[in-house]
Amino acid sequence: MNSVTRFLLIILLVLGSGTAAAQGMRFEGLSAELVAALSRAQAETERRVATMKDAASRAEAWGELGMIYHAQHLPFAAEQAYGEGLAEAGDSRWYYLRAIARSERGELDLAIVDYRMVTELRPDYMAAWYRLGAGLLVQDDLVGAEEALDRARELAPDAAIVLAGLADVATAREDYPKALALLERARFLAPDAGQLAYKLAMVNRRIGDAAKAKGWLDERGDNNAVPVIDDPLLLEVASISNNARFFMKAGEWALERGDFGQAARAFESAASLAPSDPTMGVALAYALSMAGRDEQALQEVRRVLNVDTDAARAWYTLAWLLRASDSKVDQEEARAAARRSLELKEDEQTRTLAAALSMRAGQFERAAADFAQLVSLNPKQAYYHYWHGVALLGGGNCDAAKPLATAIVLRRSWGEAHLVLARAHAICGDSAAAQRRALALLKVRDDPDNRITMALVEFGLGRLDTARELAGAELPHPDAEALLEAMRAKRTPRVFSSTSSWWLPAELQ
Repeated sequence: MNSVTRFLLIILLVLGSGTAAAQGMRFEGLSAELVAALSRAQAETERRVATMKDAASRAEAWGELGMIYHAQHLPFAAEQAYGEGLAEAGDSRWYYLRAIARSERGELDLAIVDYRMVTELRPDYMAAWYRLGAGLLVQDDLVGAEEALDRARELAPDAAIVLAGLADVATAREDYPKALALLERARFLAPDAGQLAYKLAMVNRRIGDAAKAKGWLDERGDNNAVPVIDDPLLLEVASISNNARFFMKAGEWALERGDFGQAARAFESAASLAPSDPTMGVALAYALSMAGRDEQALQEVRRVLNVDTDAARAWYTLAWLLRASDSKVDQEEARAAARRSLELKEDEQTRTLAAALSMRAGQFERAAADFAQLVSLNPKQAYYHYWHGVALLGGGNCDAAKPLATAIVLRRSWGEAHLVLARAHAICGDSAAAQRRALALLKVRDDPDNRITMALVEFGLGRLDTARELAGAELPHPDAEALLEAMRAKRTPRVFSSTSSWWLPAELQ
């Protein structure tokens, strides 16, 4: 079993069992193991497609399967998969790769139809114009071939392979001076392409210069290399068979269906193949954590950071893994990791976590600044306005009422925001507004949190005896204790006790 086959088997076995052969497919000459592995890829794609609501996603899934088949040199199977994708959505990628597959099967007429479609959908893709021109040249359509190759040359003036194609057109027209000029330029651009030396030899032979023809043949020797073509899509197909992308895709599929154990096994394979790629290690750490293997997850993300100290996502992942720890050392490391990640790359998700970690540490001013920045990035997000207000309250800043009110405007039924705003009004001097909101909350739900809110309202109204009575009835609730302690000390109470979970954003709960 070769290494490519072994890679494919390992990847697809990670995905789980499949049928003995892919439905509707025939893979003559392949081993039973490889057929079974390909069957699993087909079955996994069919399973995913059945759950997808939009055509673009279904087309993407089929196209990815086509690339798997294509990477294993199975053009007929690849053509069918690309066709399934195109039946969902007319993506230029799948037209192009289907054209390649059709060319590999000798179906040049069909390939040309697809190449033409690509040039219409994506007129800036040079490789499509080149391959269209090369195909038309084979069909002796010199006018069409030259037009397509000229368009390719406009997009890539120094592409030796395009110049060689135009030289072939000139040779077919017996315009040998033009052919020689094009080939000599191509040879200058791609001196290691032996095929160009051979073409130069053939053109010189046709014009009767035997000496130059022999010289070019001698220079060529056994070198049959062709000029390199800039073809990102085909390179992507080629790369699938020899790197960790297979395993990454298997892991992503497993995550989609909530199978964290299988996802971790797939990402472990990916990380072992590409140990210096932080993306692989971060994915593995996440899957390990979701599978309940937190210590191993931490080990993996620390390994990634030892390899690449500038991997912003790895720093975020470290902070995320340590976010719920009760250890003060871990909490400090989490805060430092989140800040380091932000230094390397501004990211909304990372700043949200950094703000949450600052909230838990009681660093309310810093948290408020973070949430204010998040509000500026996403002003329609009620969550950010809410936590901006809570962070301001934590720092004793009564400007909190405005962002809290904005959060309620954006999300009117958010009971927690109404409660916090009522308490903010109570301690910041707007007792009438606090009372209206607190009474409305009690009508909706008569619970300890809302009754303590009413106690704070009574405190704000100066009715201290009533406030004591209401708070005392809720003991030993920490917020009730905090209010009574503040009254004994004759100071303004906080909206929540210092140990209340109300200070902790969802990221930490």
